[in-house]
Amino acid sequence: MPADPQSSSPFPSPSVAPFLETNYPSIDYSELIVDPGGEQAATDFLDKTMDIFLYQDVYEDTRVRQGQNPSKLHYIFTDEET
Repeated sequence: MPADPQSSSPFPSPSVAPFLETNYPSIDYSELIVDPGGEQAATDFLDKTMDIFLYQDVYEDTRVRQGQNPSKLHYIFTDEET
């Protein structure tokens, strides 16, 4: 689906960026910080999403397995704050 030619967004309507799977548990998108001790790649990833004005819309854990700590591996980014 092509982006709307009238929009400045590079994403197709309704302004949703591609679904991403990452492994940066130290990123806290609700506070827009990387937890102390987080790796540099997590800081770079957070900074880049903020630089291009993307909002992360998943705040609950997306991966839960018995015997493991729940984690947030799946992100959905939009160019509009929800």
